[in-house]
Amino acid sequence: MPTHRTATTPSDLAMFVAKRIDELRHRKSQRAIAHIAGLRHANMLSAIKTGDAKLPLERVGDLARSLECDPHELMKLALQQFHDAGVVHLIEEAMRGGTPRVSVSSHATPTADPKSELEKILVWAIALRVEAGRIRHDLTIARRLSTTVQSRVENSEKSLKLVAHELDELLKQARRALGER
Repeated sequence: MPTHRTATTPSDLAMFVAKRIDELRHRKSQRAIAHIAGLRHANMLSAIKTGDAKLPLERVGDLARSLECDPHELMKLALQQFHDAGVVHLIEEAMRGGTPRVSVSSHATPTADPKSELEKILVWAIALRVEAGRIRHDLTIARRLSTTVQSRVENSEKSLKLVAHELDELLKQARRALGER
């Protein structure tokens, strides 16, 4: 049976985030945690910590890295913001066992539970959304790395040209000096 929370009862996610921020306070400020997690404003993390805002699912991986916690545990807590315990359990099973197997056909038996089938489809959709977020994040990192590598290659090429030019000048000077003897 789902627990109904009041405005004064913080969610499990809010309590977890608050605890991790407190545990990390000697090494990272809340602002730094928010920045590392990709949250544009530190007050968004404050709102998540107090339960006034929901953690967007696409931010779970980044926030888990920033909070130095298990991303699966944080995902479970984040999903609880949007879905009841039964759906969260199905999602957990799907995440543990890989791609959820969903079979929806026009030949469904009369005893098939449509709600159960819809929950399975929801699990599939959420798993795809989470994976898309991971892929988007990985692509962003790859683009940044590519830009950094390209910049370093260009700087190295410039440095190499300068060194080659200086070597040429030194060789000319050495030839002149040897020619004068």
